[in-house]
Amino acid sequence: MPNSLYIDIIEIYSAIVLKINYTEKDYLNVSPKMCTQENKTKWRKNKMSFGKNTSKLTYLLITLIFVGTGFGVFIGWIAFNDGNGGDTYILNVQGSTTVEKICTLSAVPFMEAHPSVQVTISGTGSGTGIGTLINSQCDIAMASRTVKSTENDTAHTSTGVWLRQFTIAKDGLAIIINDDVTSILDLSEDTIKAIFNGTISNWSDTALPDVGLSSEIQVVVREEGSGTRDTFNELIMGDADQEFADSQYVGDALPMTSNQMIFDEVNTNPQAIGYVGLGYLGDGVESVHVDGVEPTFETVVDATYSIQRELYLVTLGDPEVGSLICEYVNWHFSPDGQYFVFDSGFINILPRRDNLI
Repeated sequence: MPNSLYIDIIEIYSAIVLKINYTEKDYLNVSPKMCTQENKTKWRKNKMSFGKNTSKLTYLLITLIFVGTGFGVFIGWIAFNDGNGGDTYILNVQGSTTVEKICTLSAVPFMEAHPSVQVTISGTGSGTGIGTLINSQCDIAMASRTVKSTENDTAHTSTGVWLRQFTIAKDGLAIIINDDVTSILDLSEDTIKAIFNGTISNWSDTALPDVGLSSEIQVVVREEGSGTRDTFNELIMGDADQEFADSQYVGDALPMTSNQMIFDEVNTNPQAIGYVGLGYLGDGVESVHVDGVEPTFETVVDATYSIQRELYLVTLGDPEVGSLICEYVNWHFSPDGQYFVFDSGFINILPRRDNLI
């Protein structure tokens, strides 16, 4: 197998490929790297006090039975008839702050459907999340851009397996400005690039339409390692790695560590311009039209809006059928999972729950 990007991107057929028969006993089959007895304690620390192998509980039950109280029998019944003995299994998901919005919202219904699972979500950025996955410090990574060949090579060198990415949603990157503007701002991709690299530095520049702004432009961007930044750089700046001079941001560009922080800065700064995923649009900012097209669900779906991407869950190797990782990924392709993609402000790729009612 060549050391090039070897990633199967599962889209429409993912729900079929990952169909499983899920049972409680499969919770420990998290991945080949994490289902060993040694790692069981490392990755499953938050066991409840009524675990099946808890010696203290055994002594308690013996004492209660000896005393012969009905209360003791009741406690024993709860302890041993809790389906999984009361163990709580943790699924650690880290990465993109864009996908974080989906996974944070979907975690609640997923845990309701899987009572012995605790899902922890951490928005650390796509690059950090993938690196954490490769180092076996999380179970699943969230990414708002495709896995890089360098990341895939690192994974294969370190672990012997390739990364696998699963498309769970589509998204458009919206260029946003403060809503103090007096009219819609419509820019070409080349003009947007010129603003972000500093060629155009003032709102009064004759290359820009008059929208009621007149002072220095404050460019607001994502930090290095962000998948949103990489996508914007690739699609607008012309180079994801920003190795060329005209692909680099203006020197006083303000880096932020999340979509929400960019939104908040633009919302409070009339001179600012930034970029966020569709799911982060809201009152206080206005979307820039790009070559005459507004960023909306419809224009992303019909591909008339050009600045768009897919959103991913990433695993280390193929998820083992019957594992918790497989169940979690597969659930996001279900009508329930796709509903929460939509409810988060992003674009579902498969029918969602309310489509079927």
